[in-house]
Amino acid sequence: MLDNNTVQESWIDYLKGNQLVLSLSTGTFPVEIREEHWGGEKFVYPNIRVMCEVTPGECLDDCLTVISCFSEQKSSKEAQNIAGTIAAGLHNKSFEQNGIRISAIRAKLIRAVQENGVWKADVQVNSKAI
Repeated sequence: MLDNNTVQESWIDYLKGNQLVLSLSTGTFPVEIREEHWGGEKFVYPNIRVMCEVTPGECLDDCLTVISCFSEQKSSKEAQNIAGTIAAGLHNKSFEQNGIRISAIRAKLIRAVQENGVWKADVQVNSKAI
């Protein structure tokens, strides 16, 4: 059985090396990708946060991953664009990262919402991990 942190690390490393995600970099900063509850003091926008919940299965573990895309822009366009690009790039795909195989990926874009002047758009991903 895989644990949440190990699978989360694989997702983060995969996204950091993914050409579609890297192409989303804007201005002088790349899109920052970290775990959901990263406790830094300095946040760069746009950024991506990743959360994983692994449920053990008989042969493969079920994995729910939420990829949250944040933006400080005045509209939701940037957050939605990042999330939409990630969702389209992941749906019906599979990958191997850090010795973990993620397959049967089903990605769903969740509309952007604004909180405290920051837009957040989520990609909900259901997959299998081994």
